[in-house]
Amino acid sequence: MQRRSLQSWTSILFAALGVAAAALVLFAGSLIEARLHERWRTERLSELSGLRAQLEGRLNGAINLSAGLIAHVAVHGGIEHAEFEALARELMAERSLLRNITLAPANVIDMVYPLKGNEAALGLDLLNHPVQGAATRRMLALGQPVLAGPVELVQGGRALIHRVPIFLSPPGAAPRSGPYWGLMSTPIDFDGLLAQSGLSNSNLRYRIALRGVDGLGANGAVFWGDEALFRDERTIGLDIQVLNGHWRMAALPLDEPPVNGPVWASRGAAVLLAMVTVLMVLKLRTMDLRLTESEQLYRELAEQIRDVLFRTDAAGRVIYLNPAWYQITGRDLPSSLGLHWTELVQIDPDGGARLRSATLLADGHLAGDGDVQMALQHERVRLTDRDGMQRTLDVRAGVHRNPSGAIGGLVGIMVDVSEQERLEARVRHLALHDSLTGLANRVLLASRYQQAAELARRMGHRMALLYLDLDGFKPVNDTHGHAVGDRVLCGIAERLQHSVRESDTVARIGGDEFVVLLGQVLSVDDARGVALKLQDALVEPLVQGEHRLRVGVSIGIAVFPDHGGSLDELLRAADRAMYRVKHATSGEHIGITGGGPAGG
Repeated sequence: MQRRSLQSWTSILFAALGVAAAALVLFAGSLIEARLHERWRTERLSELSGLRAQLEGRLNGAINLSAGLIAHVAVHGGIEHAEFEALARELMAERSLLRNITLAPANVIDMVYPLKGNEAALGLDLLNHPVQGAATRRMLALGQPVLAGPVELVQGGRALIHRVPIFLSPPGAAPRSGPYWGLMSTPIDFDGLLAQSGLSNSNLRYRIALRGVDGLGANGAVFWGDEALFRDERTIGLDIQVLNGHWRMAALPLDEPPVNGPVWASRGAAVLLAMVTVLMVLKLRTMDLRLTESEQLYRELAEQIRDVLFRTDAAGRVIYLNPAWYQITGRDLPSSLGLHWTELVQIDPDGGARLRSATLLADGHLAGDGDVQMALQHERVRLTDRDGMQRTLDVRAGVHRNPSGAIGGLVGIMVDVSEQERLEARVRHLALHDSLTGLANRVLLASRYQQAAELARRMGHRMALLYLDLDGFKPVNDTHGHAVGDRVLCGIAERLQHSVRESDTVARIGGDEFVVLLGQVLSVDDARGVALKLQDALVEPLVQGEHRLRVGVSIGIAVFPDHGGSLDELLRAADRAMYRVKHATSGEHIGITGGGPAGG
């Protein structure tokens, strides 16, 4: 009896141990499965976030490319066809996604670049067009840029239509506060956008669909991929920011999350604990190898990307930098690790407050704020690379939290936008300078005049404006061609520039017409002296190949405030004086407003 009782208790003990072991293994298997699934989902979400960043970056780059052209039209009150073609050609030279650029004064297309293949667009009334009219009316109602499409193009392919309303900037008034001039429209190559962003890559391990035509997000129609993906519970959804709206992405990974093999293995452990132990050891080893391979793959991807990836600890010290840091800056990685991440770059004053907030966040000062998700979005910082060149980086950093929910540091990316900044500076330069000679144009002349006039009124001194018209330039063009004529204009511009002070402004305002703004003169005699110096600068012939070309100049002088208080008044006064001496029979070529020729 006692022996049977002992056996019974032993059986119960073994049964209890078996149940406990099975429950323990089952619980462990469930934790492992959850961990694998979470890691799998995190990796997929990280990869998809990278695709989203590529798509947003490429699209924003195409949208922002035409800002200089819009500013030019707003300031000038319009644009000549030749200027439009020159600016548009420059904008589309850098592997642009833009199919073409069109300007539509009063909503009717008047200019398009490139013209070849787009001739049919000229004269198109966008406001009353059966297809494009709705988006145009929406743009006018909002008074803001809109992004329509994608739409099928008559000439083939698909495009997003970026439309921007252009309001004029009257002199002395706030920018874009004037009347509505018309609109700029640029079709953005949708297929090219997908290709450059990597969404159309045949090796992509996702099935992806996009919806939100015209930036309507989840309420918009599906325009790329299988609509059924938006009803599949297995898909991962992300929002993509597009101008003033957004698209919705649905992505279905082609690989499956880790199956619940550990759970079934743990149930088998209740039957045979020894077998389960062996199986678990083998399974854990297999999973460890899979995790190691997955981490290795993720690291290889991080090391191949051309943008800088970085990670900090809770104190903001850098604990990881990918090789792109060395490729961009020339600085070796070991010497950069351990530094506070803000010591890697030079912080611009405008971005300093946000960067300091991000630093406090990373240092744990805001750890109690559970709603904080993103520390930085598209902040510009600068650094000097190993060769002494200044580079501009666009920084996006997010908060990294540990499993307990506490802030563990920052995870971020730095994108080198130095070339983009150079192109933007080039566009701004073209908007303010003559494209042939490099001299100031009317826009920059007006700005310099406003500054000089305010100083003259405050200090009580005079200014002078000299209006120059070349004599004998037309025969040069007619005899030797426009190419020689252009080189002659550049030579004349250089001589004029060298003949005045650095504080004075030389501008080209017409084909063979120049203006010199003297910021400070004591009397009309000072201005006459400069005019004589300018005439002397053109006495020496300009050598073009085997030709020695002589070009003279007639000069009209107007003085501020004696002959006018505004730039237009002085221009008209100086032009009249120039015209008077140009047609005088005395042979003199310098005229002063309100008087006769001044000699020359």
